[in-house]
Amino acid sequence: MINQRGNVLFLILIGVALFGALSYAVTQSSRGSGDIEREKQMVDQGASDQCKTSVQYAVKKVKTFNGCSTSEVSYELADGTNANASAPADESCHVFRAAGGDATPCGTYLETNCDLETLTLGEKCPDADVIYAGTSGGNRLYTTAANQGGVFEWGPASTTGATSTSDGKANTDTLVALGGAYEAATTCRGLGSDWYLPAMDELNKLYTNRAAIGGFAGWYWSSTENNADPYIARSKSFGDGNEYGANKNNNLDVRCVRR
Repeated sequence: MINQRGNVLFLILIGVALFGALSYAVTQSSRGSGDIEREKQMVDQGASDQCKTSVQYAVKKVKTFNGCSTSEVSYELADGTNANASAPADESCHVFRAAGGDATPCGTYLETNCDLETLTLGEKCPDADVIYAGTSGGNRLYTTAANQGGVFEWGPASTTGATSTSDGKANTDTLVALGGAYEAATTCRGLGSDWYLPAMDELNKLYTNRAAIGGFAGWYWSSTENNADPYIARSKSFGDGNEYGANKNNNLDVRCVRR
């Protein structure tokens, strides 16, 4: 009888030990998956930051040494896309040419060989800094893996007409045509002719899908002027989700999009 009780107790102890080991294994497996995802985000962030730094250096180089104005800087690629008709013919203001900035195309400047239409929410192109961010206004929306480097002013106090809440591309076209003083918009357009500062509805879509996209922190500019107010543009906090009318000379984060 004593031996039977001892055997039962022994089997119970073995069961408890096996359950504990299984629980530990499952926990470690979950942690491992989370660690891999965090490491992937860190790699994407690092690659994006490195690309921005190299391109920003090249832009400063052509402006400082070659005397290029903001309107003359060209991000034209080897296949002729992303051309700037205002750039000098000698390519001295070309960011990705030896006569200019001599930078290597990277990030959003890489030719996108993946089929954007097949990307699922939060999925990134393997060869370019382009992530599918969901649909807005019937358009598939894409963004980058991280914010643009630094923070930016929306622009000077003036009425611009960039008031659309749904069409950030039209807003950005309007602001870029007004000149380089509209930092947030021109920074996005600098990524390429398809890129722009999102309108308020599009920015809201990024907020809705922020967990799948990743890399968000801070207050973000939209390209939407606040009811043609010369001093205020619309922005959003990705911390609490609230929308704010911010002074255009405030320095806020920027996440660019394209269709």
